[in-house]
Amino acid sequence: MSNNPSPHSAGAIAKLRRWLTRPSTLITLGGLTVVGTGLYLGGQHLAYREASPFLESELSRLLGRPVDIGPVEDFRLLGVRLGASSLPRTVDDATAIAIEAIEIDVNPLPFLVGQPVEVRATIINPQVNLEQKPTGQWTTIKLPEGDKPFSLPLDLTVGVNVQNAQLQLLPQGLQQPVQITAAGQGGYQYRRQGDRQTVSYDLGCNPWAVISRPRGKRCSTRGKVKPMSPLIASIYRL
Repeated sequence: MSNNPSPHSAGAIAKLRRWLTRPSTLITLGGLTVVGTGLYLGGQHLAYREASPFLESELSRLLGRPVDIGPVEDFRLLGVRLGASSLPRTVDDATAIAIEAIEIDVNPLPFLVGQPVEVRATIINPQVNLEQKPTGQWTTIKLPEGDKPFSLPLDLTVGVNVQNAQLQLLPQGLQQPVQITAAGQGGYQYRRQGDRQTVSYDLGCNPWAVISRPRGKRCSTRGKVKPMSPLIASIYRL
């Protein structure tokens, strides 16, 4: 027993077929396809050309020191992968960071309803080198203060995931650095009203062999704004 389509269904299909084959419909669909392809390719070209220099410039300005951002290795509609990047040491600051890759994904939809744009960043295999000064203080990355004047064209919420971080801490009086493995999350929020900024973090670490310390002992720290000093202190007290 065959199931033949009803006359009503057959008529609807015929109308849809006629609409799709109309010259005006074909021209409209073709135009939308061309525009969509052009926007995607244009965005891809812009991302490959401008993403790294833009991030490099803004981060250098934010941190007040040179930052090297690697080239765009991969581009997708709402995301990008950047190659090897670094925060080189300077004459005044021995802190140095080398990163294998950075993956960034953007969700602009909240912006359409008046909410902050959401950004997710994954820091892959970072290596961090810190040294203890003769005064006993550690070299640190100076993160932006919450009340520091800063201006972005939109509200922003950034989540950062750190994967397989390798920290090397060189205390005064030691020839070999203390090596640490760490992982965790961080966040950055910017609100245009009042130019408010918040930096947060939640980082766990596991020291391993270079100086006499209990193996397998773990440390963790969390907080807002200036995270590095309390983190280093908690590690070194293990």
